[in-house]
Amino acid sequence: MAAKAVVRFGPHLKELRLHLCNSSASSKGLREFISKYYVDIKKNNPDLPILVRECDGISPKIWARFEYGKEKSMSVADVNSEQIFDMVLLSSTSQNISVMANSAAAHTLRFCAHLMEMRIYYCPESYSSRGVRGFIEQFLPTIRAHNVGFPLKVIPYRNIEPWMLGLFMYERKKKQRLSNKNSNQVLCCVEEMANNTFMPGCRGSVIDRKTRGLTLLPTEQKRRDPFKVISKLQ
Repeated sequence: MAAKAVVRFGPHLKELRLHLCNSSASSKGLREFISKYYVDIKKNNPDLPILVRECDGISPKIWARFEYGKEKSMSVADVNSEQIFDMVLLSSTSQNISVMANSAAAHTLRFCAHLMEMRIYYCPESYSSRGVRGFIEQFLPTIRAHNVGFPLKVIPYRNIEPWMLGLFMYERKKKQRLSNKNSNQVLCCVEEMANNTFMPGCRGSVIDRKTRGLTLLPTEQKRRDPFKVISKLQ
């Protein structure tokens, strides 16, 4: 245990979540793992968020979140504390990390013609808005420099989940949640909203033609001028 107490996880591991049951026998190993190693791991990894959730009637699991939004879930039912530690250590030192290659999209991003405005709402202090904060610091200045004059607004609020709103032509709107996404994933959402969608013709796209209420078909009668008097007596 002394050798394991001084372990430091690699830079790829960004978050560790432990879900266990208070009274089930299958969660015994995970409870022992928390009592033995939690304090030492936290001391040697002070910047690593380790979240523990206790709930009755659930199967014990461990979620490891890596950089670029990659996650790995591990079932630890009926597993002792030593094996759980080895599983966490093996997953944290894995080099099979898929890197998102969309960082250059901030320089080439252009907004479609029928997108009138884009708004990003977030909480500067919430944990779920950490990806939006990274997007604002890393990619937002570049996007604004290449799209001068486009109303891309960042609106901070308190105690809200981060989300994005796109205002299109003819009063059409499109929303997307940004909770617990990293900066590259937020950039993907902005790129998708800016181009209307990545898949042309899909149901998620916003059409750019006029609505039926604003369209006058050739067979329909045009509205007459109410100030013009039409009488058969004239």
